[in-house]
Amino acid sequence: MKFLARCLAAFLFVFLLSATSAIATDLKLSRDNFFREVLYAKATSVTPLYNDYTVGSYHANKIGVLKGLPEVAKKEGLELRGLIVVGPVGPLWAYHIVAFIEEGNVIRVNSLTMPHARITYKSTGTISPKLYDDFLVGLLQTKIFVTEPPKDMCDICPYFEYHYQVLVSDWSNSPPSVYYGSVDKPTARGEVDSFVKQLNSVLSILRQTYPLKGGSGLN
Repeated sequence: MKFLARCLAAFLFVFLLSATSAIATDLKLSRDNFFREVLYAKATSVTPLYNDYTVGSYHANKIGVLKGLPEVAKKEGLELRGLIVVGPVGPLWAYHIVAFIEEGNVIRVNSLTMPHARITYKSTGTISPKLYDDFLVGLLQTKIFVTEPPKDMCDICPYFEYHYQVLVSDWSNSPPSVYYGSVDKPTARGEVDSFVKQLNSVLSILRQTYPLKGGSGLN
């Protein structure tokens, strides 16, 4: 019996060591783990480590998020309902990413802010499917969107990512809908204000999860 107990103890030690190693290995800077930062509201030990200079740190771009987030959501057993990516905007080329995830009878809303490739803010909350539908209708009624990838929207932009600043995708139907929006046209100022107001109507009800203090919404 003592021999069996020693064997069992040794097995448990090796098992726990392996499990700990697996967790430690998984918590590293990577593309997939960045998308997990979007899909899960709780901060991890590597949340503060994302930045513009660290090897393995993810640099957001709208099409990359559109393609990569559903892949990781599927791996995690999560069902995406919608996605909004705003960026790059401001002097620090900030990105604001909002994921809508089906969660029983409600929709989980996770928001992440990333200026200069640093995660500086995360928040979460739930809304009803009807509120999501109404929110999306109101958002798309602002006249900043087109349904085709924009071309020649910016003559002086250094690369395509700057040709438009907003991407919205909705998985309510198959295939999913994708919309592209521009917020830097002076003639669209009123529509941009309406877009920001509509977006903040949902962001403002979310609960902050990272860091411990701060505000919410787009300014």
